[in-house]
Amino acid sequence: MSAIRDRNNELLLILKCKTMSEFQQYKDTFLARVMHRSDRNSSFWKEIFFSSLPHLFGEKVRNKIKQKYRGLIPYDNCTYGDLISEINAVGIELCNDLKLRKQIKRERLTSKRRIRRIL
Repeated sequence: MSAIRDRNNELLLILKCKTMSEFQQYKDTFLARVMHRSDRNSSFWKEIFFSSLPHLFGEKVRNKIKQKYRGLIPYDNCTYGDLISEINAVGIELCNDLKLRKQIKRERLTSKRRIRRIL
């Protein structure tokens, strides 16, 4: 049993989410493995959960949570569900920003074409 626990611990520590398209699988795998541990609610595992996200995205999520809680991330008071909700909110925000930028770029190109046709 100890060998299984050690292997589970090792797998949790090396598990990474390289891209946000892998987040669902990363989240499911991480939670399935961490829930077998007796210390599953310790702040250490919650920090590991964040540190395994893509670097810039993880920083963006951390900054948003720090803003919400006046500079500190209360890992002890937050559940995994709270953390995942914040990650999802930042992800949606980021997607909307990207879509808006793409739409603005498209509109600029369209308006340039219209001006060229008029001239």
